[in-house]
Amino acid sequence: MNLASLREQIPALRHSIYLNTGTFGPSPTPVLEEVRRAFDLIEEHGPYSPIVRQTVEKGGYETTRSEVASFVGATADEIVLTRCVSDGVNIVAYGLDWQPDDEIVISNEEHQTGILPWLMLARRNGVKVHTAAVDPDPAVTLQNFKEQLSPRTRLVFASHVSGISGVRLPVCEISKMAHAGRALAIIDGAHALGQFPVNVRQIGCDAYIGCGHKWLLGPQGTGLAFIARERLETFKPSWTGWGAEEEFSLDLDSQTFTLHDSARRFEFGTKQWPLFLGLGAAVRLINQIGISNIQARSTQLAMELKQAIDGAPWLHRMTPAESALSTGIVSIRLDDSAPENLGELLWQQNRLLAAYWHPLRRLRLAVAFFNTREEIERAFEAVCRLTAPRQ
Repeated sequence: MNLASLREQIPALRHSIYLNTGTFGPSPTPVLEEVRRAFDLIEEHGPYSPIVRQTVEKGGYETTRSEVASFVGATADEIVLTRCVSDGVNIVAYGLDWQPDDEIVISNEEHQTGILPWLMLARRNGVKVHTAAVDPDPAVTLQNFKEQLSPRTRLVFASHVSGISGVRLPVCEISKMAHAGRALAIIDGAHALGQFPVNVRQIGCDAYIGCGHKWLLGPQGTGLAFIARERLETFKPSWTGWGAEEEFSLDLDSQTFTLHDSARRFEFGTKQWPLFLGLGAAVRLINQIGISNIQARSTQLAMELKQAIDGAPWLHRMTPAESALSTGIVSIRLDDSAPENLGELLWQQNRLLAAYWHPLRRLRLAVAFFNTREEIERAFEAVCRLTAPRQ
């Protein structure tokens, strides 16, 4: 890995210490150039010209589907190209025929996207939502999930990596546990894809949902959802339109249509094709660097940061020390004396980008493979300077 060369390809790194990939990753130049190239081609030839349809839609967009499928260990027919994780979660949530008193189990460390669709089902359909606490010890996390399961549990939802604490959840075991109780296992991979190897077959889940704009360093507005082939008929499209159909009769009296016999049935309407060509370029770059190389570097940098944090008693590390139980996400709980505008101060004084939630006194530093040791040291010093108790 030629770090200097890679950093030169990420323009945002020239202007900041970028420790916020957990929110939006900075796209490298090859990704941006692929998006521009596709937009230029569309404007030069016209959006629906044969050249554009072959090069951008069929060649580019569908190539990205295949590349994403290979990246997660799936087949192209099992991949939905979406705008974001929210799309994927809603495909699953509203793809089932829910009955009153059906039950869903989620973790207590989910993003709003992993909470609101289930709460809406509770409001609309009378579904009951239960939460299982995430613990740094995977055995405890599994036990917490097990205690929330019942004969009425139809679906278990968990993040592969918690965006709150940075804990890496035992998703293989969670999936097995769900299936043993005849429930579906749905995994949110927003903070996993691009951080370490992911194989949906090995996980054994029914659906795995991710986004392009975080650790994959792809464009905003790109995402993916793996729907296991054997579950294709389990989830029914709730929204549909042009593009979802294999066949459609213009004889409206017949009221006949046939959806694609693949996960493409969940895609419809006009798409921003160039963005997905950018996603393909991002996946190719990750493969070129090597996902194992990325994992090794980011976890090593995160380990060094965690060791430094442990030497500052007013900083309370939420993320496990062990690399096998965590990733590049390092979350810290601060004392009540922490500045309300800590995030703004880190930016104004140090040009450091991080995620800070003041009501919870929680600071998340997202360490990526492209960060340097000097940046990590400067970030730690800046956090200490702004949060250390006054004498």
